[in-house]
Amino acid sequence: MPLSHYVQRRRSGYYYRQRVPKLRQQQLGKHEIVVSLRTMCPKAAWYRAAQLYVSVNEILDTPGSMSQHHLTHQLAAQIAERWKRRALNEDFDQRLAGQPTRTDSDVTRDLQSTLEDLQRVRLEPHKGLIDTVISEHRLGLASESEDWRRLGYYLVKASSEFLHEVQKRSDPDHLAPMSYIPPEQGEQDTVVSGTWLKLSEAIDRWEQEGGRRALTVKEWRYRIKRFIELKGDRYVHQITTDDIRDFKDAYKQMPAKLPQKDRQRSLPQIIERYADCDVDRLKPNSINNGLSALSSVLSWCVENRYLKENVALGIRVPRPKKGVRRRLPYDANDLAAIFEQSPIYQLGQRPHGCGGEASYWIPVMALYTGARLEEIAQLTIDDVRREAGWLYLDINDEGEKKFLKNASSKRRVPVHPRMIELGFDRFLKLFGQQGHEDLFPNVQSATGKRTAAFSKWINRHLRIECGIRDPRKVFHSFRHTFKDACREAGIARDLHNALTGHATGGVDQEYGLGFSIKTLGHAIGSIHYEGLSIPAWRHRR
Repeated sequence: MPLSHYVQRRRSGYYYRQRVPKLRQQQLGKHEIVVSLRTMCPKAAWYRAAQLYVSVNEILDTPGSMSQHHLTHQLAAQIAERWKRRALNEDFDQRLAGQPTRTDSDVTRDLQSTLEDLQRVRLEPHKGLIDTVISEHRLGLASESEDWRRLGYYLVKASSEFLHEVQKRSDPDHLAPMSYIPPEQGEQDTVVSGTWLKLSEAIDRWEQEGGRRALTVKEWRYRIKRFIELKGDRYVHQITTDDIRDFKDAYKQMPAKLPQKDRQRSLPQIIERYADCDVDRLKPNSINNGLSALSSVLSWCVENRYLKENVALGIRVPRPKKGVRRRLPYDANDLAAIFEQSPIYQLGQRPHGCGGEASYWIPVMALYTGARLEEIAQLTIDDVRREAGWLYLDINDEGEKKFLKNASSKRRVPVHPRMIELGFDRFLKLFGQQGHEDLFPNVQSATGKRTAAFSKWINRHLRIECGIRDPRKVFHSFRHTFKDACREAGIARDLHNALTGHATGGVDQEYGLGFSIKTLGHAIGSIHYEGLSIPAWRHRR
């Protein structure tokens, strides 16, 4: 079968997929093997897939090789301990119900025999118990394999301890009261399928399901990595509420801006290094994003029956009170400083790192459309369309490198007449003739969001060149300014929500196709910024 059969392209990159033969599915506990090739490059994907193909087929062709050395002593001991706890509780329940239990002589005989088996590591008499526990936990261990014998030893040891305790319960001279033994927090009663899954494995499987943006995967992996640095790579059912709270408290101590030289340090090392430093710490939103990463992966574990509950749900750092505004719109003086006095518009400068003509058009488009920075920067030439005489922006997530915040963000926004007056149609025609696909081809970033570098530049430009010092006034303030302009123009709420991509929250939003481009065009044409004079666009060669 050709290699192309195993390589799959998704929005987040290339994946290797191979179906597991039916004879191996029960043993491996899966129907197919899916592995991220961690690349967007076709050539690199094929090269890695070829290497992976050899490794995967070696595993599939070797019976039991997937389980070799998978069961550690610690894991085997924990499984046996939980079996003993459950057996003792069953004995306790039988005694409470007045049901007959084994006679003292039977218990004494079985205990003596079990101790002898334990001393000689004789596991065959206990094969039924071992295989039953393996089946309950879906471990898929081959009989008499190294892992099978490792688990068997700890189960025989647990069986001897169980019989010894039962013997004491029947001894009239033993005065200590018996009781039900609660399961340890995060132990077996939280495991649904019996499959043991480490947190690092959980996020791998979470990613392999696809349908998530590459940027989200990268950010979530970074935050999960920080949790593992603090708490270790735990099995997901062993993660407790206390662990989540500890992670939250540790994240609170992280500096808001971490120098490049310190980013390779572990979370405990970073906390120790900055413990006595007078630096700004992470804001609630950043801390909550780290908690959301954990919660998302644990929720996936619940959905896939690795857990019964998500212990991270509801653990958050309170946000600032509603009375405190995190973002403010620009006032008339701010707009004059940006569009009339800054060197971008006054002198036609295009500083290095600002994306060339994007430094002129992106702020203008944000002012007259209310669109988010990433929505504007990812537009292509083909996304500027015409219908019923109106030029409009088709804001969508069609394409590998495009994404939207949510479903309601997908929308059509008519081009404001003032943008046409400033030369938007000329800009569009010129860049189309030059063969560009993207509207702003120079707005790129090697990692993360496309606008990472532009965002830093524009906010620095607002502070230094435009003199806007209020930290609540940033690029996103254009969106607030546009919303206020809509209200001043008397545009109905559901209409300006359609322009900005805000969900109305009503059931009626699911009905119909929405507003026509003509209605949206008339609404956006009614928006004016009194007294603002923006110089027309001139191409800088």
